[in-house]
Amino acid sequence: MQSDQDFERFVRLQSSRLLGTATLMVGDRGIAEDLTQETLIRVYRSWNSIEESSAAGADAHRTLVRLCRRRARGIRVRREVLTAEPDTDSACSFEGAVSTRMGLVKGLLDIPLRQRETVILRYYCGLTIAETGEALRCAEGTVKSQCAKGLLNLKLALESYEDFDEGRKTHRDYRT
Repeated sequence: MQSDQDFERFVRLQSSRLLGTATLMVGDRGIAEDLTQETLIRVYRSWNSIEESSAAGADAHRTLVRLCRRRARGIRVRREVLTAEPDTDSACSFEGAVSTRMGLVKGLLDIPLRQRETVILRYYCGLTIAETGEALRCAEGTVKSQCAKGLLNLKLALESYEDFDEGRKTHRDYRT
């Protein structure tokens, strides 16, 4: 059984990673924040039944993937109404080359959902093949094949943007 202090520590350690994962999966920071918040709420509800912190991370990723899928299918995720202004000082900020990041997000959104989920969990979240399979509830062989296909499609998507490195994204149809 885990304590509320353990959950607070879990949130501090995992919320940025979950938010980044959600942002890559849905392509919209605001929606990603909502999905991350809902994920943390759902993990908290089952927190007392979680035996180890490592299991909580896998549970959080599995929940987040499920919520992203529901959103992609158009199933409404319950929203909470805020009663106070959020603390903008504690909000996560993205640093680095904005054009490259935006191109990568656009490229990820151009590949099929299952491939996108697999690539993000493996390479952004750093999960092992087994952990990715557990989060997506599929076999390790499926993870490997979806990663290979996803990386190839991502490469093709990124190559379809003229001057990707310079930040000008004129999209050409890469599927023809």
